[in-house]
Amino acid sequence: MRHVGLLFRARLRMIWHTLEAFNVEMALKLSLILSLGLVFIVFDFFFFWRILSQVMSMTELGVLRFSFLVRLLNMVFILFLGMVLFSNIVTALSTFFISRDLGLLLACPIRFSSIFWFKFTETYLNSTWTVLLFGLPIFIAYGLVLGAKLDFYLLLLPILVPFLLIPTSLGVSITVLLMRFFPAERTRQVIASLGVFVGAGIVVLVRLLKPEEFIRPISPDRLDYYDTLLRIPSSAYLPSTWSAESLMGLIERNIPVFQQYFALLWLTAMALVYFCFLMTRALYRQAYSRSIQGGTARPSPVRKQRRFRWEPLFAPLKPQMMAFFIKDIKLFFRETTQWSQMFLLGAIIFVYLFNIRSVPMSSWFMANFAGFLNVAMAGFVISALSVRFVFPAISLEGQAFWIVHSAPLNYRSFIIQKCLLYLVPLLLLSECVIVISNYFLKVDDFMKMLSMMLIFMITLANVGLGIGLGSLSPRFRVENPAQIALGLGGIVYMLLSLIYLLVVVSLEAWPVYMHFQNLVQGTALTLGTHLPYHLAVIVLSLIMLIIPPYLGARSLRRREL
Repeated sequence: MRHVGLLFRARLRMIWHTLEAFNVEMALKLSLILSLGLVFIVFDFFFFWRILSQVMSMTELGVLRFSFLVRLLNMVFILFLGMVLFSNIVTALSTFFISRDLGLLLACPIRFSSIFWFKFTETYLNSTWTVLLFGLPIFIAYGLVLGAKLDFYLLLLPILVPFLLIPTSLGVSITVLLMRFFPAERTRQVIASLGVFVGAGIVVLVRLLKPEEFIRPISPDRLDYYDTLLRIPSSAYLPSTWSAESLMGLIERNIPVFQQYFALLWLTAMALVYFCFLMTRALYRQAYSRSIQGGTARPSPVRKQRRFRWEPLFAPLKPQMMAFFIKDIKLFFRETTQWSQMFLLGAIIFVYLFNIRSVPMSSWFMANFAGFLNVAMAGFVISALSVRFVFPAISLEGQAFWIVHSAPLNYRSFIIQKCLLYLVPLLLLSECVIVISNYFLKVDDFMKMLSMMLIFMITLANVGLGIGLGSLSPRFRVENPAQIALGLGGIVYMLLSLIYLLVVVSLEAWPVYMHFQNLVQGTALTLGTHLPYHLAVIVLSLIMLIIPPYLGARSLRRREL
């Protein structure tokens, strides 16, 4: 334990030195994260408080209310169990095999058990703090609505700690086992892809459950619907059931039930933690060695002739630009963390269109008004996609950027190539989303043309702004592409993108209002009354498309390598 304490003191000193270097970029990033987290926590609390209050208001249901609440609480714990398990698999891969301090720690004259407990605790904290932060408002809402005593709030953490230790032990064990018996690079790709698949599945599942139905008034005749909706797997052998029963035992003052499941949680957690330690101690050295060496080399079979070649698609371009196009496309599909996110993107688009399809339209005015708001929402989605894919485009060149600098291609052509690479797929995606949304909403011809024009200009502006700001503040030494957008440049991009979107929607609000007014009065809308607003949007979008990339190309040209 002395060595474990020494390792934690070293980590705390590293955190302290990071805080000593606190600057404006870190302050903006921290403020944004804290603001978004606070909004989510408040919404999380009031959402569940509204559901529980609706259920408790149905006094005529009697004891069925508690059965419903136990089932809902069990569903929450099962969701947390699955999320933490996959989160620990991904986190353990980083802390136990990829972390930079592993080479130093394994060479130090300290026991392996000290390193294990240090890394296990680090994995536990990194993968479970979000569940603790966002799960506590749910359980506090349960306590307030059901009138729990003080011991309920005092024993929340002693119940959640062993519940979260169980998936952590399983996650670390699975990761060590995979790295010991399977090729390291293939294991990393499978784990990264699996995480994206699970995230996409959770997004679609939550949407298909229609959570908005829970906050509507519940009547006795709809009880069967809710009972069917919440009929999820429940077993006396699942940790989620033990945790739910422990909390409900405290609320109902059934102390024997609480003690039984509380003891099961702690005994199972301690047993799995010790089993994880024994298995890691037995397999870790071989697993870590394979993660460094990349596994056993095997002769690769003779490759067959490729049936598809990218060169004919870019034949009209200059050879230099064609080479960069092919290079970027190949790197995109070779990097698992990049292309696998397409599944998560597809899940989000599905949920978005599903929501549009579910919007009730009572009149032509509501349909067209929703169509106008749909443009703003689609623009926000394009901004979010751009900050994840477009803004990091220049930084993804990494430390090999010197090859771009020495290539026979000027920076203006290089920036144009990056803009075209992302502009074409984003335009296809945005226009398809708008066309399908307009079909679901049944908007008129004016709104169809206006929405297609607006999303076209919004996409142009976001691509230009993303490539331009990404060129002005590149981060070539970041290992994880997801961290590129978390810098000061990414924050500035999101702020400017949202300001631009607000300006565009405000400019087009007047022509839309005039269109509605003329439809009510039965008059025709003349082009001269709304043309200046459309021209202002087009000019502003072209400025965003041209000026930032120009400044970015000049900044890259002057950059010292």
